[in-house]
Amino acid sequence: MLADGLLTSGGGPRPGGSEPDLSWDAVWEAAVAVVDSGWSVEMRIPYAMLRFPQAEVLTWGISFRRDIARLSEVDEWPFIPRNIRSSGVVAYFARLENLRGLHPGRNLQITPYVVSNATRLRQDDGQISSELDADAGLDLKLGLTSSLILDLTLNPDFGQVEVDPAVLNLTAFETVFEERRPFFTEGAQIFDFSYGREGRLFYSRRIGAAEPIIGAAKLSGRTESGLSLGLLGATTGNDFQPEHHYLVGRLRQELGTYSTVGGMVTGLFRQRSGDDELRYSLAGGADWDLRFGGNTFRFGGHLSFSHRQVNGQDAPTGLATALRLERLQGVWTYGAGLDGFDDHFNVNEAGLLRRNNLVRLWMRLEHQFNNNRPFGPFQRADAFIFSWHQRSYREGLYMGSGFFMRAGALTRGFAELALRIRGDYLWGGYDLYEARGMGPIYQPRQFSIEGEYGSDTRRSLRLQPSFELELDEEGGRRLNTGLQLEWSALDWLDLRTELSLEQEHNLLRWASNESFARLPDGWAIGTESAAPDELTEADFTQLPSAGPLDELAARYDPYEGFSDRYYVAVFGRRDTRSLELSLRSTLTFSPMLSVQSFTQLLLHVAATPIHRSDSTKTRCFPSPTTPNGTSSCSTASASMWCSAGSTPRIGALPGLDPRPGRLRPRRSVPAGFVVSGTDLPRTVARHVPAVPQQCVHGQADLPDLLLINPESP
Repeated sequence: MLADGLLTSGGGPRPGGSEPDLSWDAVWEAAVAVVDSGWSVEMRIPYAMLRFPQAEVLTWGISFRRDIARLSEVDEWPFIPRNIRSSGVVAYFARLENLRGLHPGRNLQITPYVVSNATRLRQDDGQISSELDADAGLDLKLGLTSSLILDLTLNPDFGQVEVDPAVLNLTAFETVFEERRPFFTEGAQIFDFSYGREGRLFYSRRIGAAEPIIGAAKLSGRTESGLSLGLLGATTGNDFQPEHHYLVGRLRQELGTYSTVGGMVTGLFRQRSGDDELRYSLAGGADWDLRFGGNTFRFGGHLSFSHRQVNGQDAPTGLATALRLERLQGVWTYGAGLDGFDDHFNVNEAGLLRRNNLVRLWMRLEHQFNNNRPFGPFQRADAFIFSWHQRSYREGLYMGSGFFMRAGALTRGFAELALRIRGDYLWGGYDLYEARGMGPIYQPRQFSIEGEYGSDTRRSLRLQPSFELELDEEGGRRLNTGLQLEWSALDWLDLRTELSLEQEHNLLRWASNESFARLPDGWAIGTESAAPDELTEADFTQLPSAGPLDELAARYDPYEGFSDRYYVAVFGRRDTRSLELSLRSTLTFSPMLSVQSFTQLLLHVAATPIHRSDSTKTRCFPSPTTPNGTSSCSTASASMWCSAGSTPRIGALPGLDPRPGRLRPRRSVPAGFVVSGTDLPRTVARHVPAVPQQCVHGQADLPDLLLINPESP
């Protein structure tokens, strides 16, 4: 097989990596042969495929690498030690000097396509209907100069792109898929502006997600002075009617051999918008990666902004920043940093942001044992630990502290071992997103352990079993076991299968947001999950008893605009079972032609003990969170716990004065409540967040402690 990729000064697709960006796709030729003296390869690469300046004398970097699978061996020249690879590899290439008479050619590639489909359908009345559709488009690549490339696409067809796998997502965050469309993957490294785990400034999957792409253009290149630039524009819309216009611009300047500074801006503009729709969204920022100490240390970070116009009004400008100082080389590497996103920062129209309203402090430490040389039964081994502390930006609410540890090793028999341990909410903390915008929810301690084993990498048949166990202090657990099999059955046939089984038990999770109404003859619940202002009186079902709902009315303000309706988040104990099986095969006919097939089976069964229009609905009891307040707070009045197993009663906790301000919790967090019953195996202490003053209506009336216990009054 022929494969090509692009290594940047940062290393690869991610800064500091040593693997190439395989989305780069050039036109070139190669041939190999086994001769008396060994293995030989010849490559013919047109100068038009390479970007280099027009000059009388040139100096190029060069590196050779050979992977010998049967020996699990990598041979390369020049040799780059592992303990400096995390700082990048391109800067350590050998040098080809005094190159003369090289002239870059003009790069012109045109790829048209035509696709058609025919449908013949027998109607219920016996009539036959036929339909014939056809479509066409064009991709063009043009070298404007030796180092500046223009890519154009008109009505693109991505039918040859691998389909996204099926994913079951029960979290509060969207599923993030890898970009596979060639127009967006090639040269994507120039548009990289990362927010780490929280997202990125530009997420190309936004383009074409809602409507088909009408056309797009991309200009990218690098000047002799080390300035890399990228400009991308795209228009989407149905029936060739422009509706959304995307614009992305990126500049990055090299400083010396290792350092860079840059800036980026993204924008989404709507052709037409209604009264309640986004008109435009702008986002951008500046980033830097400054190396010192001979590329041993790095000071990096970014400063970003976002600005949006909704309903004809400019929304507040959001800001985000990150600062990090790291050691990149040596058997001991380490770093520390700060990430901050205010509550108005939002780049999700053209980018990806998992969450805002966050301030995080973090530290990391990594060690390569025995200077990355063999010892005992191992060829090499390393360990890594990462820890963090988080608070919300706006309220200063504690969002937990945690750690992640990883240890990995390669045995002398070329088997791979990995162990990962994670702990989160070690001293409690709050999740702002689990209730889907209905206020912060306290989270229990959580621990997980993962293990993986990979058999001998030299064998044609390779097995990789794995497991993951997650536990929380409330008795919830999740267990995932997996098995991956890779088999090089023949020189031209590779097979791969993955089997995964997952079980969740007793996990307390959000189920829905519900409306309750206090009617003259009792309490009622909405027949569908919607806010009170979206329901009429006919949309409510009478409940047979009030249960704890009178407490709800006594302690919290009604939903805005109503005197007798409340909107709350409902939780339940979740049990799930899932099975996933995927099969992949690759047939290689020649170095230029291969065929790949992919099949996936996903089965899932879930149960959450919450029922609509049923007496068990009365077994929901409120727990205090942020009450209704100013516009900076949620319109929710409480969060809810639900259980189908018991009818709770509310009382006082013995030994503690329940009056406001008199509670002395066992940990240094404010106020709390205790939940116990037949649905909970033991008493679970939970604590209420420190409610910001601007969000409080009569803070003295908030309960310090609630006891829910069906067995005693």
